[in-house]
Amino acid sequence: MLNLLLSQAPLLELHRASDSSLNQKKYPYSVPAEIDLSGHTITGTAYFDLEPEFPCKCLILAPEHALILRPGAAVDEGSYSRIGTVRLSGS
Repeated sequence: MLNLLLSQAPLLELHRASDSSLNQKKYPYSVPAEIDLSGHTITGTAYFDLEPEFPCKCLILAPEHALILRPGAAVDEGSYSRIGTVRLSGS
């Protein structure tokens, strides 16, 4: 199901944001993040399942939620693994 969705929806680059307001001790796998969408920056918080990994892609599911994805193994080209979620807050 996810592969079908990925074939029809755009994957966007997710970057670490410079905002340091998040308490890293309380949320060790969470980092401020941003997405560039046609010249408009969308900010939010990335919640990784394990250690934060950049670069990565994201798939926006709703105006305030996205999945964080990592490309699959070379033998499984075109596949992605979910490695977290993003809560988007706007610009």
